[in-house]
Amino acid sequence: MKKSRRILMLVLALVMVFTVVAVPASAAETLPADEPVTIEPRAEACSCGGSYINVTEWGSWYFTGSTQPCTHGYRFGDDKIYRRDGIRYKRCNRCGEGWMTGTTYQTDTYGPNGEYCFGHN
Repeated sequence: MKKSRRILMLVLALVMVFTVVAVPASAAETLPADEPVTIEPRAEACSCGGSYINVTEWGSWYFTGSTQPCTHGYRFGDDKIYRRDGIRYKRCNRCGEGWMTGTTYQTDTYGPNGEYCFGHN
């Protein structure tokens, strides 16, 4: 019983060692040393040599005419809901060439300095 357990443990240990050694060795053999490795760019390339990046241009905040109960910890009062619209572009980071890809918006009920919150206790 003890001898069969020792043999089983030895076989399992050898399997683990060969697994750890064999995987890196086989991965190293897949890339020939004399062949250069090329790196593919992830961004679309512009004709000027730059890359197109995603850009959003935001407009000014404006009051939507709506309010909601205060969400900033006050028991009474309402918050004004403000909104700003944005236009999404694909734009070259070198020459500025680009095109519109869509629109988006953000809403806010607090503001940069809390000026949209009208809650009170």
